[in-house]
Amino acid sequence: MSQNIESHLVENRVVKPTREFSKKARVKSMADYKRLHAASVKNPQKFWAKEAAELQWGRKWKSVLKWKVPVARWFDGGSLNVTENCVDRHATSDRKNKAAIIWEGEPGEKRTLTYGRLPGGLLMLNWPLAGNDWHGGLERAFLSETAPGEVRADLAADMRAHSRAFAEALRAIGAGRVRRTTVFPSPEQAAAGALVGDDDLALMPYWREGRRLQALETVVEQHLLPLAPGVAIAPLPRDGAGQLTAIAVGNYANDHHYPGPDWPLAPKSCRWGGRWSGTPFTIPYGALVSRGVVNLLAADKAFGVSHMANGATRLQPLVLNLGQAAGLAAALCVRLALQPAELPVRRLQEALITEPQAPAGPLPLWDTPWHHPRWRERQLALLDDPTRLEPGGRWSPEPGDPHWAPSEPGERLWQGDLVSDGQGGFSLHGPTGPGGEPWPLITLEPALNDWLRRRSTPCPVAVVGCANPWGPWLRVSRRA
Repeated sequence: MSQNIESHLVENRVVKPTREFSKKARVKSMADYKRLHAASVKNPQKFWAKEAAELQWGRKWKSVLKWKVPVARWFDGGSLNVTENCVDRHATSDRKNKAAIIWEGEPGEKRTLTYGRLPGGLLMLNWPLAGNDWHGGLERAFLSETAPGEVRADLAADMRAHSRAFAEALRAIGAGRVRRTTVFPSPEQAAAGALVGDDDLALMPYWREGRRLQALETVVEQHLLPLAPGVAIAPLPRDGAGQLTAIAVGNYANDHHYPGPDWPLAPKSCRWGGRWSGTPFTIPYGALVSRGVVNLLAADKAFGVSHMANGATRLQPLVLNLGQAAGLAAALCVRLALQPAELPVRRLQEALITEPQAPAGPLPLWDTPWHHPRWRERQLALLDDPTRLEPGGRWSPEPGDPHWAPSEPGERLWQGDLVSDGQGGFSLHGPTGPGGEPWPLITLEPALNDWLRRRSTPCPVAVVGCANPWGPWLRVSRRA
């Protein structure tokens, strides 16, 4: 074997990056690199804890380093998901439009996939108000003497033409970046069982408001309005004997999409958790039970509700709860051989609260979220004695522990200075959100909301939460 081997793996040249490249780099200069290196040597655990906080942790570590020679355990007790950190977290951050994969094949063949692109490069469009909302000529469905089938066909044709015109306007404005495609089945394809097909529009339009049930009870706007200004709840529905009849909770503000100027509506919002929130209300069981058909229950937004109240009750979270309540009521009626109007509401309420897979609370409690260890106990106790509920909708005036809440996918540690705007809003200064501005900070956790409301001057904080760059806001669940 020859001993004269010539190596070409030695490179002594120094290639300096361009100023533009350095400006966008994570480590922008040799001085930056030396500073980082010195920090890592001086206090390795502090340095790597800070670096690790940039990742999404399913469970935060208990210690940064356990070192018993020769075994070293970094971030002991923590757990990570590779896909969440390599792909998912970028899809919901300001990196969503950054190239994740650049593929080049034969000359001229090139495709760039960004983190935020949906599978197949598809977008589903919903653009209310001055977009693909439709208001024109709807009175034809109610006033026309034409055969109902012809009226529906004409309306459907007009709606489809409007949606396609709007899509075409987006294509023109976006220079072709957004264009129509074929993904939905046509009516003929759907009748044959196809789930995808050659149409660019869904089979049916979404109706924000349609026909509603004539029920034993009709929910009107006054049933939804809070009993007092600020953080409060609506009056709880009762039967003739004074027993509570609530079976589902909603909290959306009263929101109507009119083609002209907005109508004046009674206030039904408050500042909570750093944001505007609707005040809670409940739906009575009688609003699900038909007044004229013996064996009929409403299981969606078409229950017994007025036009004005429908602006707050039509939202999907409440509709899901109504569907669960109606399904459970139907099952109890079958088991007990009762008609829906004969079913004792207390049996349904207890079944919802104690349901093993998906318990649902019929009563609003501002300070007792679903994961609270005494949630079930408090819901049942209020059915026995509603006077235990404070006027503001709290079980207790005492605040909870802001350091505890369930972990969730996509959460991470955030550190910075918490600043209150003095009007119930908060922002986190230090990490920057989209556009380089501080992150607006919100929470859905009662204990953390109580803690935030007591902060009047800027203070350093470490919190755990998820970023929503499209809000934009940082939704935090607990203090670290």
